Parts: sequence; structure tokens; C-alpha cells
Amino acid sequence: MKDSESPNTAVERTHRWLSMRTSLALGAMAVLAALVGAYAAHVLLQANAGVQLHGATSLQPPKVLPDFELKDHRGLPFRPDDFLNRWSFVFFGFANCPGPCPATLTLLASVEKSLSTAAVKQKPQLIFVSLDPKRDTPSALQSFVGSFGSNVIGVTGSQPQLDALVAAFGVSSRTIPMADGDYAVDHSMAIFLADPRGRLSAIFTPPQTIESIVHDYQILVAAAGN
Repeated sequence: MKDSESPNTAVERTHRWLSMRTSLALGAMAVLAALVGAYAAHVLLQANAGVQLHGATSLQPPKVLPDFELKDHRGLPFRPDDFLNRWSFVFFGFANCPGPCPATLTLLASVEKSLSTAAVKQKPQLIFVSLDPKRDTPSALQSFVGSFGSNVIGVTGSQPQLDALVAAFGVSSRTIPMADGDYAVDHSMAIFLADPRGRLSAIFTPPQTIESIVHDYQILVAAAGN
């Protein structure tokens, strides 16, 4: 303390010095936090750029699905809760489909087999939603989906309930009259992925292979931290 400086002045000078040091320290911490955040974002962007999805489109943020109540191939209720705590591949089609639907379900069954060594919560369930509720009763679906393994869930229901789910997934379809009086259903060949929170999180569009779907699925699951 200078000879001419009063004790109060010295205390004030000390307080100002401490206040300045505190402000500088806080400012440095804020800059450091910003740099760390920027670096983390850079690393994440680099990682995402280095590991690209082969064919899937990730939805950010995932899309929340509406409430619905349908029936599975056993005649049991199928509700949004059936998507929870599991990843789910979802495909829309119809049991009388001549080729594309069986081929896609065979593909998904092979994908599931390839993921058989994954952790339990990462093993996907396979859900086939009928676009032909008039003919695809639970018993008809049971016979159809049973051809692709015991883990495929066939889903049907009233037309309004199905329409709501179809609209939520953005599936396009139309009925095509046949010459013999029968009809077929033309529909999208996309495969959808619902996350363990029951949200639509990704779309796999053709062309689809076992390898590309498994590759993208593992990236999507890892990115979600599940």
C-alpha cells in the first residue's frame, strides 16, 4: 500500500483487481467451452462424413406416429406400444402380392438373421402391414407371414385405422382392377425403420440389399445410442 493511500482505497483496488481476474477467468472458460463444443461438432461432422449411409435416409428429428389400434396375425391388438423398446423394420404390402412383397420379406428375414448376434434390444422386429384389409384377415396374414419366420408380425385392421398409419408413414398405394374381376394393390417398396421410442426414424428405398440394410441399420442404431 502506498504511503498516501488509505486502507479503504487499497481494499477497493484489491476488489477491482479480483473482479477483473474473475471476469477474465470466466471469459476464458466460456471461450474454452465454445472451442470444445466446436471441436466436438467438427469431430461429429467428420465422423458422419466418413461413415455414410449406403441407401437409407435418416429423419431428423424422427417423426412421431399417431395413435392407432390394429390387429396382428394372431388376432391380438397392435398399438403404438408394440413399437416401444425395440427397433422395428416396417413394410407395407398385401398377402396376394405376386412377387415384390415375398421378396422384400425374405430380404428382411435375412437382415434379421445377419443381426442375430446383436444385443437383444438392437435386434429388430419385422412388421408387415397389410394394404388389403378386405382380404388380409388375421388368419390369412398368419399363413402368409409364417412363411418368412416366426419373428414377422402381420398387421391388419379397419380401413380408416390403416389409412391413418399409411398416411403417417407416407406410403403411396392404389387398387388396380384385374381383367378377371380380381384386383391388385400397387404400393411403395420402401422399408421403414421405427426407433425404440416408436418414432419413424429412417427410410430405406430401393435398390435394397442385405449388406446395405445391415450396414445402415448398425450406423443408425449406434448414432441413436441404443
